Amino acid sequence: MSVLHNQDIGLLKSRHEKSIVQLTADASVHEASAVEDAVAMTKLEYEQKLSHQVLHHNQKCKAIKDEVTVRLNCEIDALHLELEQAKIQASEVSSLRANIDIYKDNEKKLQSELKRLQHSLDSMTTSNQSVIAEMNETKSELVCDILKAKKCLSEQLRRIDGLEREVCRCVLK
Repeated sequence: MSVLHNQDIGLLKSRHEKSIVQLTADASVHEASAVEDAVAMTKLEYEQKLSHQVLHHNQKCKAIKDEVTVRLNCEIDALHLELEQAKIQASEVSSLRANIDIYKDNEKKLQSELKRLQHSLDSMTTSNQSVIAEMNETKSELVCDILKAKKCLSEQLRRIDGLEREVCRCVLK
């Protein structure tokens, strides 16, 4: 029995070693498969995150594009309005130039009239100064005459007062 028993043990050892080799190989395959699965899972998670970031980025880009489009449309509308106003102003330029020419002509006429009136005023001022000088001279003569007349009248009043007193004395006597 011992030989048989030894053979059975040898056979069992051989099977056991084969099983260990097989299990080791299976474990390596399983480990490699697990690593591949983990890498694939990590790659999938990364791709999902990347896809989410791209989607979020695209939404931001669309919002920015929409905002820029609105701003540009507003600016374009403002520029169109400004262009229309410039066209209207350009059409009014010839009318404004004609009005400026009329204004310049009127200004020249007014300056000429102003010079004429200034000359007339200067002549009148000179004439008035002569008249004022004559009036002052006449006034001085009149004041002199009035003072003489006053003096004369004062003397006549004194004489009248003296005569009145005499008459009163005579009447009272």
